[in-house]
Amino acid sequence: MKKTIFSLIQSWAHSGGIVNTTDEIVEWIMKRNKSLMVHIEKTALSSNDFWFYDSIPGIITNRNGSFFSISGIVSGDVEQPIIIQNEIGYLGIICKEISGVLHLLMQAKIE
Repeated sequence: MKKTIFSLIQSWAHSGGIVNTTDEIVEWIMKRNKSLMVHIEKTALSSNDFWFYDSIPGIITNRNGSFFSISGIVSGDVEQPIIIQNEIGYLGIICKEISGVLHLLMQAKIE
């Protein structure tokens, strides 16, 4: 686990990239942001009638139990949120080490 965390930290610090540089990725994101019109509004969870914190399982979910929920995961000393999406199929990140740098295959989409 410590080797994985160390590899992630080293990779985050590396901006060159063999597949795409950090600058190329940021440029792609900026282009996408300019071509899409999305309205996002920050609201307090406590003021939302549809989404809520369910203290029994300890998750953020919605009244219909649809879409996704947010839970916490603990692995060793690492704690982080995780999205749980109960749909058919797999959601994940593919990771490959190339020349000592972790490269992550991600999907970017507006939902």
